[in-house]
Amino acid sequence: MGRDECGPDIQEGLMRARGFVRRELGQRLNLRSVPEIAFVHDKSFGYGSRIEKLLAEIADNAEVFGNTIVGIEAGAGLTRITEEAVIPAYGLEGMDFTISSTPAMLAELQAATDAGDNVAVTLWRPHWAYDAFPIKDLADPEGALGDAEGIHSIGGKSFEGNFPEVAEWLKSFKMSSELLYSLENVMFNEFDGDDYGPVVAEWIEENREYVDSLTA
Repeated sequence: MGRDECGPDIQEGLMRARGFVRRELGQRLNLRSVPEIAFVHDKSFGYGSRIEKLLAEIADNAEVFGNTIVGIEAGAGLTRITEEAVIPAYGLEGMDFTISSTPAMLAELQAATDAGDNVAVTLWRPHWAYDAFPIKDLADPEGALGDAEGIHSIGGKSFEGNFPEVAEWLKSFKMSSELLYSLENVMFNEFDGDDYGPVVAEWIEENREYVDSLTA
């Protein structure tokens, strides 16, 4: 909303009006409890347009990526969509699409990062690699990958009445992608084992303010 230089003023105005916005939402949606509302200035629009241009032109700059797209397992849905939708949508038929495995793709990503080289890989969110590597997503202006999936909390009809406090926690739950990436990274990449308790406990201590806010 507005130019980047206007962002702070717009955000301040919206924050001053959030009480009114919460009341309106509560009345119009007939909510007994309305979660806190925060307004964040999104600077991604200009960045996104540059990334969209890069994806649209990737076929003309294939040499930057070694003329290769490194994929994952042959049976993965992401592999099928890449072959059937993404490659035709962006004219990438001239590039080599290497179907391998997730570990092999991550090894290529590690090697390219260590060497300071560019590499094009197929990856999904959330994944710990976003915390471990300087990954830049290429936008999908053609919508070839389809809509984003969601995660939902589902309970029985009596759940809210029986557990009102827990129900409120679930309604208000939010976790940024960056926090989720960092949690996945310490569990599934940096840690070699299957007893995640101590690892998660350490992560909680490092992110205590966020964790405490979940039940505040």
